[in-house]
Amino acid sequence: MATLPGVPLYRSFGFREVERTLVPLPDGVTLAGVSMALDLTST
Repeated sequence: MATLPGVPLYRSFGFREVERTLVPLPDGVTLAGVSMALDLTST
C-alpha cells in the first residue's frame, strides 16, 4: 500500500497500480492509498 505521494517512487522501482482505496485511520481521518504490485517473474 502506497500513499499518493509515494506512488511515483514505487513506479520507479517497477511496481504497478492495482487499486485506489481509502484507508480509515483510528482517529477518524481517511487516508487515500494505492495498492501496488510487483511482477517478480519479470525482474
